[in-house]
Amino acid sequence: MVALELSIAALLADAGIVPSMAYGLSLGEYAALSVAGALAPRDAVELAAFRGEVMAEAAEGIDCGMAAILGLDAEGVIGACAQVDAEGIGYAAPTNFNCPGQIVVSGETAAVERACEIAKDRGAKRCIPLAVSGPFHTKFMAPAGDDLAACFEDIEFGELKLPVLFNTTAAPLAEGSTIAEMLVEQVQSPIHFDGCVARMRDEGIMTAVEVGCGKTLSKFVAKVDKSIATLAVFDVDSFEKTKEALNG
Repeated sequence: MVALELSIAALLADAGIVPSMAYGLSLGEYAALSVAGALAPRDAVELAAFRGEVMAEAAEGIDCGMAAILGLDAEGVIGACAQVDAEGIGYAAPTNFNCPGQIVVSGETAAVERACEIAKDRGAKRCIPLAVSGPFHTKFMAPAGDDLAACFEDIEFGELKLPVLFNTTAAPLAEGSTIAEMLVEQVQSPIHFDGCVARMRDEGIMTAVEVGCGKTLSKFVAKVDKSIATLAVFDVDSFEKTKEALNG
């Protein structure tokens, strides 16, 4: 995925289309950092592969699950997970704040299932189980974070040539923070796509170009703020259409 995203970004750059700000959802953060100059493309791909390996190791032995809760606000989802904790059923937490009306909950299977039941009682329209191999962006990924931290000791991150919005803060890199610290935090903490879109809008970004597979993130953007124009590049036709739209 990271290799594909970087390849598309390179083709867009050759066509004179370069971003003024970058953001990558979860794994895509590595591609965004590479586009911004902080990681060489090869390093970004290799780190992404290593990240996948250590996340899989961290998930071993955990009966886990993830589910997308639709039609319920953040307060309702957070409350549902808090009730699960109070009932002593297990651990479940909101981990992906994608857009209004779509929040992903991750954790132990029984706890996630109970969170979905409570969410429906609170007014959620649907709860969709996700086919995943681990409770990503939760405390269970702390061992993966430790492995990444050790790996990053041998990585020299370059200076950011353009702002990157980080998943866990929905903001550019803060003074006193490091890219390595943000990537370690990201693997075991909730991510805020909705907040990143809002920040882009506040910074005057009114056109978003999604690169990768399909238009899922473009749909999320539209649900956060319909005033932001979206384009998606995932094949030759969409690449040509995007060039025409942005270059005239």
